[in-house]
Amino acid sequence: MLTTEIKSKVQTLWDRLWAGGLANPIEAIEQISFLLFMKRLELFRPEIKKDLKWSDYTKYEEKELLLHIKSIVFPYIKNNLSQENDPFAVAMDDAVFKINSPALLKDAISYIDDIYIEIDNEIANKKNYFQDIQGDVYEHLLQQTSEAGKNGQFRTPRHIIGMMAENTGS
Repeated sequence: MLTTEIKSKVQTLWDRLWAGGLANPIEAIEQISFLLFMKRLELFRPEIKKDLKWSDYTKYEEKELLLHIKSIVFPYIKNNLSQENDPFAVAMDDAVFKINSPALLKDAISYIDDIYIEIDNEIANKKNYFQDIQGDVYEHLLQQTSEAGKNGQFRTPRHIIGMMAENTGS
């Protein structure tokens, strides 16, 4: 379950993207997803080059950062993380990074950093490692668009997955 603080930060990010020209809720979720993926990239691929790492973004001024993301980081994610016809490659085939304002990008990165600080605090303070807080963030975003479950797709919370696996002996 998301804390009020995390929901507030997610909503602020959402509002900022909307004010910055991403008024289509699905596009906003897509762009947030790309940013979340960039944030987690160095955690899951620690061997990647330094200039692809989220922690390296702070060295760039706003305009340089936007150019760097659009010309180096996003193309790398699109073209180098999977093999041809892999589901990720297929999903990213038509992907476009649509944040075009340097200030908006810098703000979005800051908001995502703040959200992850809250997520880390929640995990540390509640010792609830099994909770899928990032999944809860996506579910919250989908609920905001009134799209959640429209196509029969629902995210299964980690604790339910664990319970099901435990009960089936897997």
